[in-house]
Amino acid sequence: MLAKGQPKFLPRGTKLYLFYASLACIMRPTAGIVWLPLMLWHLVRTNNKVMTVIKDYIPIGLLALLWSMCIDRICYGKWVFVPYNFVHFNVFHDIGAFYGSHPFYWYLTQGVPVVMATHMVPFLLGVKVSWRRLKPLLILMAWIIAVYSCLSHKEFRFILPIMPLAICICGAFFQLVHGSSRATWTVAFLVVTNLPVALYTGMLHQRGTLDVTMHLQMSQLELETKGPSVLFLMPCHSTPYYSHVHQNVTMRFLGCEPNLRNRSNYREEAETFYDAPGKWLQREYGSKTKQPSYLVFFNTLQPKIGGYLKRNVYEKVASFFHTHFPTERVGKHVYVFAKVNMPDMMGPEGGLHNGRIRGM
Repeated sequence: MLAKGQPKFLPRGTKLYLFYASLACIMRPTAGIVWLPLMLWHLVRTNNKVMTVIKDYIPIGLLALLWSMCIDRICYGKWVFVPYNFVHFNVFHDIGAFYGSHPFYWYLTQGVPVVMATHMVPFLLGVKVSWRRLKPLLILMAWIIAVYSCLSHKEFRFILPIMPLAICICGAFFQLVHGSSRATWTVAFLVVTNLPVALYTGMLHQRGTLDVTMHLQMSQLELETKGPSVLFLMPCHSTPYYSHVHQNVTMRFLGCEPNLRNRSNYREEAETFYDAPGKWLQREYGSKTKQPSYLVFFNTLQPKIGGYLKRNVYEKVASFFHTHFPTERVGKHVYVFAKVNMPDMMGPEGGLHNGRIRGM
């Protein structure tokens, strides 16, 4: 890609990369942000531009769209053009702003420094020594950041595609200093500043929501005769949900859907719940016949719903560490409470059956 002179693109290579690019864009429309400039770069440097567009770009693009529409037709039961809906809601209607807005410079002042962390050092050194040769990668990184900066809602994960590009630029610096003490000290610096953080965030920090779903998955919930149900009283999408439970169990979490119907004074379900947790539970689950078998929530919520737990005979049966840095809604531990007065959940001596959720 970065070699000097006019490259000779093989027809087979062109079709193959267009296939992977179209597949990526179908799976995640935002992949087009990365692939669009690369395709233009390839097209500009191709000898026969018109024939390349006619023989490669258009057929592969149309086949990918047709394939995507057929899959969506099967899943939705009607013809749906998902890429249009994606752009319509996320760009034209800016639905993401419902979850928070940031200034246009946020990625430059916070996003990029946090995502790259201490890799910023070899990255800047790589830019210094090889910026001319690596100009296509730098332009592509600038393009990705610029496009996402135009959207009001910003997240660190949106600009993760710049990391492989940045690592390539870091490699340019290490290639220059290979075998020197400078390279050794730089690698040591990266290991010391990244390994402890990686181990802590990967093995300890915020692991409770993962542990609790794995615990539910191993608890044989679907063996209960009356049909178990689990209610997650947490900020929405706190757990991996069915992707880890893998059982035929009714589950529910607090919703945080955007205001797609443009209703006045709209508030998401999670916000309504946290305004008055006890009242929300009484309203949604006042009847004993519809109460969930298990409640999963952070320890910070227990004082606010303690009355509901006591009145409806729920008992704590499991606890999992989550974080050393709790907040108002995200606590230090994740609790599992079970409705212990259900006959099918009680053992012969009044305890939970073997294989059911147990305290840890």
